[in-house]
Amino acid sequence: MHHGRLFILLYLLSAPEERAFAVDVFSDQTRNVDESGRGNEAIFLSNLFRHAGGSERVELFACDSNQLRPEDIKSRVGRCRLISVDGGHTADTTENDLRLADALLIEGGVCILDDYFNPMWPDVSSGAARYFLSPGMAASVSDHP
Repeated sequence: MHHGRLFILLYLLSAPEERAFAVDVFSDQTRNVDESGRGNEAIFLSNLFRHAGGSERVELFACDSNQLRPEDIKSRVGRCRLISVDGGHTADTTENDLRLADALLIEGGVCILDDYFNPMWPDVSSGAARYFLSPGMAASVSDHP
């Protein structure tokens, strides 16, 4: 979500009644263990105001996504029809973020996973594989045609 470029596009595609959320460590770069981005909250908000007219429907979580529970997000934005996962690029964080997305998505919702095929970030595909191979996931995937 580097400075909100993809976030802003997705936000502009949201319905007027939908709320959006963004998660980034922003100024606490000690939590950015893989150095996969240098999020800056002021630049993010400036871009959001410049290109989307404001942040009335946006909830910011300035923290490590590994610290969030689905309830933390649901209580502020509800369930989601579209989620973009583009945070930490470790296998653990990717797996965690996919679990969060899974818990937040409505039936038929879509999750976009950034950098899955990026050779600079092989742990993204490793984390996704761990998520999809976890107990119970294989059964739920095979239930769908």
